[in-house]
Amino acid sequence: MQIVSSQPIVLIGPGSEWLWSAISGLALIVTFVAIWRQLRAERDMSAFEQLTRLEEGWMDETLTRAKLRVARATQKEEAAPWGAALAVGAFCERIASLAHAGHISARAMWESNGLEFLLWWVLLEPEVRRFREEEGQHNALEHFEWLATQLARLSAQARIQSLDSAAVSRSLARYIEAYEERLSMLEQSRAVPVVTPNTARVLGNPEAGTA
Repeated sequence: MQIVSSQPIVLIGPGSEWLWSAISGLALIVTFVAIWRQLRAERDMSAFEQLTRLEEGWMDETLTRAKLRVARATQKEEAAPWGAALAVGAFCERIASLAHAGHISARAMWESNGLEFLLWWVLLEPEVRRFREEEGQHNALEHFEWLATQLARLSAQARIQSLDSAAVSRSLARYIEAYEERLSMLEQSRAVPVVTPNTARVLGNPEAGTA
């Protein structure tokens, strides 16, 4: 069997078609790789921007106040205020629906603030179950439940203790403190200093407030 051809290798002119076919194929491969890398970079950037927007919404003042009301009620073993619970549940459902549709990966959610989402499913699950039973809406917050299941699975893979009711109860004080601190920071950022004649002189304008 002849392995090495005795025919001369033609690089230019008739018989060199193999070379240009190989070059064209290599160029296509390089182009496909470049396009794939570009699409991957754009997808990663889009996911990052989405997570950033969601985190900003999650830390919004109105939602933080709603979370604080529910957390305080749970700590006192009282029924969660329905309006506040609905606000938190609706926001979580919107985020979970994006993850369920594949716009955001469950792993990215878990790496971002997955444990806190699990916390809120544990807190709201009794109310969700009751609402489904009483109103007959058995698919209420189904995406949120699905995301909580995925986050719990990822936590188990990472050997992180599951957030059951007992674990949430032990952590509530810490979350309440975090929400209170967040609200305090937001309130301080809106504070406008009142400049009086005395404070103006202290700030370096001795003529301020004088006739």
